[in-house]
Amino acid sequence: MPRLKVGLLVSLALVMFALLIVHAPYVNGPVSYWAWGWRRLDALFVYPCIVLAGIPFLAAQFLDLRRCRFRIAAIALLVISSWMIRVAGVMVRDDPPSMAPLPRLIGNPQATSYFTDAMTLSNISIREWMADYPQRMPNLNLHSQTKPPGPVIYWWVFIKLFGVTQKGAIIGGLTLGLFGALAIPATYLLLKHLLLDSVAAFCGASFLALSPGFVLFFPMFDSTYILLSCALIGFWSLALRDDRPVWSVMLGATLGLILVITYNILVIGVFMMAVALVTGDWSRSRRMERIAKHATIAAGTTISMLVILRFALGFHPIQTFTAAWTIQRRLLAEHPGERPWPQTIPFDLTDFALGSAWVSYLLAIYYFAGPKRQTVPNDQPPSQWMVAILAILQLVIVALTGLLPLETARVWNFLLPLLMIPIGLELQSWTRKERLIVYGAVLLITAAICQNLTFIGD
Repeated sequence: MPRLKVGLLVSLALVMFALLIVHAPYVNGPVSYWAWGWRRLDALFVYPCIVLAGIPFLAAQFLDLRRCRFRIAAIALLVISSWMIRVAGVMVRDDPPSMAPLPRLIGNPQATSYFTDAMTLSNISIREWMADYPQRMPNLNLHSQTKPPGPVIYWWVFIKLFGVTQKGAIIGGLTLGLFGALAIPATYLLLKHLLLDSVAAFCGASFLALSPGFVLFFPMFDSTYILLSCALIGFWSLALRDDRPVWSVMLGATLGLILVITYNILVIGVFMMAVALVTGDWSRSRRMERIAKHATIAAGTTISMLVILRFALGFHPIQTFTAAWTIQRRLLAEHPGERPWPQTIPFDLTDFALGSAWVSYLLAIYYFAGPKRQTVPNDQPPSQWMVAILAILQLVIVALTGLLPLETARVWNFLLPLLMIPIGLELQSWTRKERLIVYGAVLLITAAICQNLTFIGD
């Protein structure tokens, strides 16, 4: 059976690779209302650069499998490799490869928006433009219009440090790529906490490190949001499990940060509530008491944080959210054919599959089709099987409700750790050779997507 599993996975990877090479329809999206653009970069640049960037990843696998006490070093190598793949994916856009595309992408108002808007606001004090940010939002560029000011603040800081220069854009972009790559240890820690299995956690983090949706949307912010989603889930689970207020305070601080950076992550509350309802062998009254206690502490912390930001920087959280909601509804009304729910449901899921190299879904199917591998005492966290089920349920609910339709290979980045749960659980029982074959297949698909699909236009 293991040999058959590996054979099917490799076959799927090769089929998707071939479909990418020939630019087959529907691989890049539904076509009828939206699709990623096709391109064809020079294979002599793309594949060697991506493979070279993957060498630290390979070293991490041998280092971790040789001695588990080297895991911190192995995870550091995963971070380095993922960061290098991001940079390589941008460099190969030029012939010959160079760093020139990075500042071009960052400065493109349609591709990333935030640098352009930060540049416009760079001559104004941060307190002044934060105070009237809700009124400015309709006049900002595409991505900034429906987001809180966090991403603009990020680039405002780099512009203040380096000016509106290519040097500042490159340094800020490389730093952003590093922040995104730090989602790998965040995912590892989350999976280790939820699954109580460090091997499964390392396998899930390894798969994430190579996933095309995770590495190829550089220099956008989406991969950095994984840090926030992991923190949100982790602190909530710790608060319920340990019944310690320190974790709910950290949860509230994370939620406050999210309300300054992006609203998308809020949909992960479905998974958080589900985890709360299955954690511990408590009576209903005790469970609700613990949930209410830590939710209240977290809410109080979030409100306190937003009040501080209001007085320190003039930030209006409610007005900003209202303005973003209004603009989003207006944009949807102006382009009704671009997100035709319920047609979006299957293609949101297939685009997320693209962002996780397609073979991710097959690995998840392998896990759920196999026997339950763990049971736990009643006073312990929910079983691995239950956590994996809840993770997939969260993805399906987001698709069915159409909360975040379109470009899910990018927009659903913060949900990738949930998909890594069944993937990590499946791979932890595979041999080193079998895992390396899987990772090789993912790297091949990532390189092929880099060569043939345009995620971010120049």
